[in-house]
Amino acid sequence: MFGDWISGTGEPFRDFGPSSPEAGDMKDAPGVNRARAYFHNKNKNAKCCSDLVRVTDFGAKFGLKGLWEAKLNPTRQFLGSYSVNIIPVRTTGQQCQVRVLIFNTTSATSFFYGHGPSWERGWLLFTRPMGNMRETITWTEPYNP
Repeated sequence: MFGDWISGTGEPFRDFGPSSPEAGDMKDAPGVNRARAYFHNKNKNAKCCSDLVRVTDFGAKFGLKGLWEAKLNPTRQFLGSYSVNIIPVRTTGQQCQVRVLIFNTTSATSFFYGHGPSWERGWLLFTRPMGNMRETITWTEPYNP
């Protein structure tokens, strides 16, 4: 992904599903775990699955602490800061499930830790190195209130 972003090549929107290596890399990421803890706390009084309240735009910040927490995980290193949504989904049995969605925009501003401009990638034959690239990573997991 980094090579595509730096050169401005490849797809500007990338979706990674539950069986992707990227989803596997993020399932126990510290930012995702903090979002889960927030979701659990927000829903601590829920009596059943239908009472669960979603969490949207939970900010998982990167910075030096995130750099240390990411260790050598390539997906976590590449994403840096991202947002997490945790959304209850209907189930047919007793088991509650939630959908976890991670959203990220890789940009020059992000790469330079909040300094400098960002721009969209080019179209057709025109590439824009370091232009915005958007990633979505999603999976569904059990939830036990």
